[in-house]
Amino acid sequence: MEAPENPVMIKIEAEGLQLATLTDVGRKRSGNEDSHAVWVSEEPAEFARRGALLVVADGMGGANAGEVASRLAADTVIETYRADTSGDPARALQVAIETANSRVHSQSVANHDQRGMGTTCTAVVVRGDKVWIGHVGDSRAYLVREGETHRLTSDHSLVAELVERGHLTEQEARHDPRRNVVTRSVGALADVQVDAGPIDEPLRPGDRIVICSDGLHGQVSDSEIAMLAGDQEPDEACQSLIDLANERGGPDNITVIVARIPGVAGAVRHDAESAATTTLVLEPEHVHAAEAPKKAPAKSAAPVGGSPMLPKLLLALVVLVALVAVIATQVFKRVGGASDTAATPDSGIAGESVMPVEPPASAAAPAQDAPQEEDAPAVADATPATPAAPVRSAQPAPDKPAVPPAKTPASKPFGKTVPVPVAAPVAAKEPAVEEPKVETVVLIVTRPFQPAMFQVDGQLHSQDVGSVTLRDLSPGSHSAHVEDSRGRGVTMTFNVGDAPSKELVALLPGFDKVGDLDVVLNGAESARLYIDGAQYPRMAPCVVRGLAPGPHKIRAFNPKTRRTSDVTDAEVRAGGTTRVEIVFPQ
Repeated sequence: MEAPENPVMIKIEAEGLQLATLTDVGRKRSGNEDSHAVWVSEEPAEFARRGALLVVADGMGGANAGEVASRLAADTVIETYRADTSGDPARALQVAIETANSRVHSQSVANHDQRGMGTTCTAVVVRGDKVWIGHVGDSRAYLVREGETHRLTSDHSLVAELVERGHLTEQEARHDPRRNVVTRSVGALADVQVDAGPIDEPLRPGDRIVICSDGLHGQVSDSEIAMLAGDQEPDEACQSLIDLANERGGPDNITVIVARIPGVAGAVRHDAESAATTTLVLEPEHVHAAEAPKKAPAKSAAPVGGSPMLPKLLLALVVLVALVAVIATQVFKRVGGASDTAATPDSGIAGESVMPVEPPASAAAPAQDAPQEEDAPAVADATPATPAAPVRSAQPAPDKPAVPPAKTPASKPFGKTVPVPVAAPVAAKEPAVEEPKVETVVLIVTRPFQPAMFQVDGQLHSQDVGSVTLRDLSPGSHSAHVEDSRGRGVTMTFNVGDAPSKELVALLPGFDKVGDLDVVLNGAESARLYIDGAQYPRMAPCVVRGLAPGPHKIRAFNPKTRRTSDVTDAEVRAGGTTRVEIVFPQ
């Protein structure tokens, strides 16, 4: 069976959902064994009922067998899902991938030159604000939200299992020669175990769903996927991601699908039932199943307890108690001389159980009109209830997601905000004035500036970027290990104190023979800058310091116009400064 020619680009918009796909052979392969498929019904009623189906398959096998396996699997999944009448997307995806497994395996057995062929398969259904996933292999699906990736699949690969068991570190796994060995594939055996189910965290307007083969995520870090997919239109994001993978050598076929969730009001519904269902608490690079926190019921026009007057009576009672408390406090201040006052939290908003207490005046908020870069480190709340955990990225999710106790990430919580209790006044005693907590933001930049791996206190924080920003580190001494792509590294110790920011330079081999780039812009006032695919931590125009001598590829992205410049080649001289102009298309 000769596989049909693989489509290069697909662009679809349906009921506000925008999606694009792109595939590329890469720089080292002569043929493309990746396949992808998209199905969106042209009937609005069916689209609302069935959603959009997105499939990525990465084939393997001799001759053209990998291409045959991936195309047969993708086509079968689309065909089987369309024919399903169960109304259960998770079950439909499982049956579709199992059917694809049977067809690929049968063809493999029947044709001698296709023996042993197989393919990965990651299929995603997006319907309104809901997502269902069916998955086998090491292709991946991500949710990109507010500049962060949340991995929705677990790699079925040898190195992923070795990392989970503690036999390999994340760094070792990324360069391990066995990283392409998958432990589950479609068609290799007569039966296959499919990971299938819903992602119960509802989508939000502006979220992106990204599905890709390992030709992309093997060369581009998860944090970079978040940046490029979150900043651009789906078709532009597909092109930028594949360009970046190719800039880093493109050793494998590359396929990516990007879908953007509609951003119009009302596009995402949160009904009353969602508060009682099992939800996924998503953390950067991980998905954990956890029970949804119980929420107070939203305001409603319906009577409570059978009496339409009860809500009004309760409100009157609350106001009366608050008035009595204020009067009592004033009397107490006059009699006892206490200066403490009890603050009452703001009244609740429909759909929220509790509103946070207004922060103390000493914890000054940053000025709203102060210019800030989109990716600049931000200082967290001056008085958090609990210490925030460090933000970590580019860590693969475990093969089988664990079921930990329900919790919310400290960096960007999904759950409700609980107010800090306000202490009752103490007679004849002045309150202690607490100094606002100063949180140190640490920036580590490599010199020469280049893709690198960063470990802090033994934990992997980022890879394939030229810098890393560390927030919420506890006060005291810390250790950072920075390694270039050849495994040559340097270890530094630093102290986190009361200073609001700290910048460290990791002097990697060749740091004494570097040059600078003076980057100016044409067609934009400011832009994010990418050097050889790595994001520079400062906005252009700027001087990029500490580049290795030789040719470099420079690209910029303008957040205001959402335009990406063409790639500009720049030659850096050791000990000198080279001026380079970045031109944006008009």
